[in-house]
Amino acid sequence: MGKKIAYLTVDDSPSKLMKEKVDYLLSKSIPAVFFCRGDFLEKRMKDVVYAIKNGFIVGNHAYSHKRFSELNLKDIKIEITKTDAFIEKAYKKAGIERTIKCFRFPYGNSGGKNKEKIQKFLETKGYKKQILRGITYDWWDEFDNRVDTYWTFDIREYEIHREKFSEINSIKDVFNHLKDKSPKRGGSLIASDSAEVILIHDHEETHKIFKKLIDRLTEMEIEFRLPESSPL
Repeated sequence: MGKKIAYLTVDDSPSKLMKEKVDYLLSKSIPAVFFCRGDFLEKRMKDVVYAIKNGFIVGNHAYSHKRFSELNLKDIKIEITKTDAFIEKAYKKAGIERTIKCFRFPYGNSGGKNKEKIQKFLETKGYKKQILRGITYDWWDEFDNRVDTYWTFDIREYEIHREKFSEINSIKDVFNHLKDKSPKRGGSLIASDSAEVILIHDHEETHKIFKKLIDRLTEMEIEFRLPESSPL
């Protein structure tokens, strides 16, 4: 079996420590997509520009990270459009052409009754389905046909601090999760030949273990790639 292929995605950027994450990923030659909140991007534009200049992709993670099923369609469109405008500004400041437009729903919440309308709206804004080669899970078909970018493997490091009823309660639990052959949700990094979309977060409270997690993924000899997309 060859190397495991994976697409690294980092949600909830830019934190105050995003630049450190970018520099560490650069030192490991690992490409990634940073899905940015509009309210954070508005405050820390320079760090996002820095990431773009260094070859990272910046995706839209809505403006205020609210669950879309709890919003009306008008407010959802504002969440998407406001963030899109800040991302456009960041690419312009970086002097880099924005060739890929990708979106991820906050919490993976696809909008409930407005699900189909949101997909069509994303298309009108120029967002396209990402080409993520090598994913073979049967359950991925639903997500592969959507404009937004979902994930196959959630590292779940944020649960140490944020989830009240989780089996992930320590750093050790997170590292054990990386080696789980049959996790309760999503794919497995060690028991499947499928490529993975890995989800990790740009949170300040888990920043101390970010490098350790990247090191562990590197030790697993994962081959990281960027998604492909049709030209805008």
